[in-house]
Amino acid sequence: MIGQTISHYRILEKLGGGGMGVVYKAEDTKLGRVVALKFLPEEAAQDRQAVERFQREARAASALNHPHICTIHDIDEHQGRPFIAMELLEGQTLKHKIGEQPLEIEEALRLGSEIADGLEAAHGKGIVHRDIKPANVFVTRRGQAKLLDFGLAKLLRPVGDVTAGETLTKSQAAPGTLPYMAPEQLRGEAVDTRTDLWALGALLYEMVTGKRPFHEELVPRLIDAILHQAPVAPRALNSKVPAELERAILKCLEKDPARRYASASELRAELERLRRRLEPATRTGSSLRGKLTVAGVVLVAVIAVAGGVWLQKWLASAPPAATQESKPSIAVLPFDNLSADPENEYFSDGMTEEIISKLSRIQELHVASRTSVMRYKGTTKDIKEIGRELGVRYILEGSVRKAGNRVRITAQL
Repeated sequence: MIGQTISHYRILEKLGGGGMGVVYKAEDTKLGRVVALKFLPEEAAQDRQAVERFQREARAASALNHPHICTIHDIDEHQGRPFIAMELLEGQTLKHKIGEQPLEIEEALRLGSEIADGLEAAHGKGIVHRDIKPANVFVTRRGQAKLLDFGLAKLLRPVGDVTAGETLTKSQAAPGTLPYMAPEQLRGEAVDTRTDLWALGALLYEMVTGKRPFHEELVPRLIDAILHQAPVAPRALNSKVPAELERAILKCLEKDPARRYASASELRAELERLRRRLEPATRTGSSLRGKLTVAGVVLVAVIAVAGGVWLQKWLASAPPAATQESKPSIAVLPFDNLSADPENEYFSDGMTEEIISKLSRIQELHVASRTSVMRYKGTTKDIKEIGRELGVRYILEGSVRKAGNRVRITAQL
């Protein structure tokens, strides 16, 4: 197919292939951009019901515009074989990144938080992935997690004898990859957002230990382990795993969905809280950084207090219907580094994270997550447009400028 033009896509090279299709790098001749084309397997294309189901799912997934979800641009078919055009990513899958070695704890927390953020956006649209696994998470060259194959997860396909690493399907059951399937999936029961959280728990386990939580190779034993056995505690395999992270992972892997996290946003908040707690122990810097941090703490305290006072006044003055309708909502945009020295970039980003952390402690206030706002770093978009995209009523923006021994920090609500 190399060199052929399909629809308005010119095939440039083959990128890879697997059980769910073959992927090519292609040029979109209409828009002049490079994309990835994923063709479904020929056997799947023969099942028209499955294809129609896939198309419905892909249309829904194409509405997801999120920094941690691979964007679907188009759905089409060539000679009766369906394909999707999607964002071309550079980097590697989480499967290749992990190999058989655990990641650094901070990196695992960051990637886990980003995956949870992507799931939160999908679940908010009523979309359950159903096949979260390391091969379906891409880590870009900049270290950003991207969820793949939304819309493919519900495509049933015939399989022969499955192995522990292959897709398992049966009539009336949601598909998935066996080692990452939640107990309710294996039993053929209805799945919901908590099914994805079980799989994310399995991913977190593998990221911090280098091993799957249930690693039996024989299919009957693997199924029995998922349904009835408890995984080995992560700290028994990696003593660097914090006890709180171990508890979070094991909560995701509860057999009963009701005992897991209630939502991806709840899990994301927990992972971000753990990440913030680890930062002081891992971050080092010069005396300049110490001075800047002192300045930052002062500003964060001022903004947090001001935010609390503003919130109390808002709640006191707002009509009863307004307070019942929804929480007041705010997004803290990445602070701009106006200093000539790019070394100060870490400080402006740290300011953003700390302010988000402080404001998140106000229960009556909904605060947009760090991963959601970081995509607007350096943006020229209008504030109102950003507010609409994030679904918030208020936005805090600011800048940091250092000259000599003086630091000027401005913030505007």
